[in-house]
Amino acid sequence: MIAAGVFCDFVSVSFSQDSSRCVIEGLAPLLDAAGFVSVDEGPSVLAAWRPFVGGEPGVGRVGVSRRYRVAVCSVSGTALHALRSAGLLGHVFGVLGAVPHRVTRLDATLEVADDGPAVVAAVAARARAGSIALSRKSLGSGDVFEFRSLDASGRLTGTVYLGSRQAEVRGVVYDKRHERICKGAADPGPLVRYEVRVSSRFGPTLRDAYDPVALFWHFASGGLLPRPSGVKLWVSQSEGFTMPEPISLEPAQLMQRKLDHSPDVVRLIELAKACGPGGLDLLFSRLRKLAVGVAPAVLSGRPSGAEVAQRPSA
Repeated sequence: MIAAGVFCDFVSVSFSQDSSRCVIEGLAPLLDAAGFVSVDEGPSVLAAWRPFVGGEPGVGRVGVSRRYRVAVCSVSGTALHALRSAGLLGHVFGVLGAVPHRVTRLDATLEVADDGPAVVAAVAARARAGSIALSRKSLGSGDVFEFRSLDASGRLTGTVYLGSRQAEVRGVVYDKRHERICKGAADPGPLVRYEVRVSSRFGPTLRDAYDPVALFWHFASGGLLPRPSGVKLWVSQSEGFTMPEPISLEPAQLMQRKLDHSPDVVRLIELAKACGPGGLDLLFSRLRKLAVGVAPAVLSGRPSGAEVAQRPSA
């Protein structure tokens, strides 16, 4: 039984470094609205955001990085889920689709309520026997990589990879129940995850990232899973992604979200309170100066006039 419909669990998109600023400026307000916070990840990362969960940045990530002569925007599965929940995934893809780009990797995923140990063993055996073909060529024993361990009941389970890391399309089947329990999460019951990881060689698009159903079954139906009736045929490099109806992101709404979710705001308030009774007034004063273009002393590295006046003379 299918536990969830096909969804995109990772996507990376490359574009010219000249388009980086346009992409980052387009993504920033959308990620603000989705409750993400900006994080610093070093000089090679042009921008990065993480969902704000439980008072701190979570494990999901949207990042724009330099890679050789291009820039790459990658969006993790957790971040994609957060953007779907906020109704903003299509708008994020619209920003990426507004510049010349290429989808360099797309992971299409399906979860099925099934017995993990039995499924992993059966898929590995069928692949080694040449009964599974993700592309035109059937897989062989040299294309199957297994990572196995014992589950809570003592049964052998784990993950089977169909194809090497360098493969242009790679399948992954694993016991999702075992993975969740190992991470300390609640037991979801019998659950198997099927992933199809497609490279740019096959021409996936942002449309496929937004709705990966046809792409998933195009590759998975070659013996990995039976293709359901009614699924549309997938076409490589199909027409570009069309952004959903525009949304209005009012500055006041974005500001409120940043105030509610930013760890920097929380830290500033903590520091202001630690300064004593006048700490909050000092913080507000600094913000007013910054708003009118006067760099606060703490940012400029120079003491303000008031601070100089308060120092004892030599």
